[in-house]
Amino acid sequence: MRVSYAPTEEITLLRNTAREFLSDQIPLARVRELMAGPDGFERGLWQQMADLGWTGLTIPEEHGGAGYGPVELAVIFEEMGRMVTPGPFFATVGLAVPLVLSLPDDDRKSGLLGGIASGETIATVAAFEKPRDWDLSAVETTATQEGGRWVLNGVKRHVLDGHMADLFLVAARTGDGLAVFPVSAGADGLSVEQVDTLDLTRRQSTVTLDGVASAGPLGGGPAGEALPWALPSPPSPPPTEQVAGAQPV
Repeated sequence: MRVSYAPTEEITLLRNTAREFLSDQIPLARVRELMAGPDGFERGLWQQMADLGWTGLTIPEEHGGAGYGPVELAVIFEEMGRMVTPGPFFATVGLAVPLVLSLPDDDRKSGLLGGIASGETIATVAAFEKPRDWDLSAVETTATQEGGRWVLNGVKRHVLDGHMADLFLVAARTGDGLAVFPVSAGADGLSVEQVDTLDLTRRQSTVTLDGVASAGPLGGGPAGEALPWALPSPPSPPPTEQVAGAQPV
């Protein structure tokens, strides 16, 4: 069943723009080429999406985004599903952005969201750890304070588009509960290994944290209900994308 909403002039324009861009820049023949490559996507396409305002679509204006809501995002997901569009849009805009927005404000929040909105940052969430297990209570990755800094140790699986990510939002267990720690790609002790999956349009990685330093949890403490609220279990694309992907182009 398709998601229903009033086709306002703004929604119609957004849909038409998305359909034209995806048809021109990422037609099915191009999708096949991208899937045959090592990354399954190109950074230049991500920047083009950012220039159209898509990466910041649901980010508030005060953080550099457009300030739209779930209806506008559903339109983009539906058009992407229609063209079987690969890449880190779902990982970044569908998972990472809602997670950051659900956490209390701190002095890093605006910078993280602004980087995503501008296209500078591809982000993903590293939360789950067990094969075919999406239970956050099974998280064993630890975050401990050592000499005035936080140190992360653990292994994350099912990390969507981790091979392309600039920023990992890592769920780790502290003495007070689960918290979310931002970790930059290339951090000392961080390793990312792309794993084989059936869906080549949405790659997955295993992420190992071996003494990775972090400035501290986003929001200043435990994530509370933010993690289960922001993360579907398992993290799957929204119904609008799935339904559209099953329809003829």
